[in-house]
Amino acid sequence: MDDNNQDNQNQQNDIADKLSSIKVRTLNELLSLLPNLEGLSKERQFEIYLSALPTANDTSIAEHALESAMAIEDKTKKAECLSELVDEIDYKLATL
Repeated sequence: MDDNNQDNQNQQNDIADKLSSIKVRTLNELLSLLPNLEGLSKERQFEIYLSALPTANDTSIAEHALESAMAIEDKTKKAECLSELVDEIDYKLATL
């Protein structure tokens, strides 16, 4: 029974590793396309950058998220995005 549990755990770890790898590759591709996409709202750009922040290994994603948030004209939406970014950065800092 222990072998079964170990095999199950190994399989779950393998799936998690593969999905994480796919996520990183997908985000890298998406982030490379983002600056050239026309018609994408600054809010949506912000959301995409924010979703990439947890897996990012550099600060440029946070910079891009900040730039996108700062370009949002609606002050309420801008404030919400800035607050989300602060929360995400705080979380990232806590896990370093």
